[in-house]
This record gives sequence, structure tokens and C-alpha cells, in this order.
Amino acid sequence: MGKDTKYFEQPVFAQAINFIKKSDVNGIASKFNSDYYTKKFDTYNHLMIMLYGAFKGYYGLRELVIGAKADESRLKQMDITVPARSTLADE
Repeated sequence: MGKDTKYFEQPVFAQAINFIKKSDVNGIASKFNSDYYTKKFDTYNHLMIMLYGAFKGYYGLRELVIGAKADESRLKQMDITVPARSTLADE
């Protein structure tokens, strides 16, 4: 039996979000018009940041944003932008 190299050296969070297609999320967002007045922080990024917070076990927005800022380089590699706390609170 050979190794499956598809997930080799990927963080567990990156492996988990690979099952969520960005096109599916964007399709649902356009169907329900949830990105109506969005400039940078769209529905997909909001979903990914909230999943990141749930995966890490964060309880509040401050904790979530501080933890995400610490892992910002890893999240950018997964095409996830880290918002400011006020932006996340507005959503």
C-alpha cells in the first residue's frame, strides 16, 4: 500500500476545509445576496474564519482575531484574509 500524498505536510485545518468548495459557497452567497455591500471580507472568508475559530476552540472575537493574526501567514496560503475585530463584529 502506498501513501496518499494529497494531504502530505498540510495542516489539519487545511485538510478539513479542502472539502468546502469556494465556488459552492460563492454560489449560495450570490443566491441569497449575502455579499451585497461587501468590499473585502466576503461570505467565504467569514465562513473560513469562523471555522478556524471553532477548530481552535476560541470563545470570543478578540481571542479569534489575535489567534488568526498569529497564524496569518498560514491562513494567507489557504486564501483566507484575516479581518480586523471591528469588521468581524459588523458581520
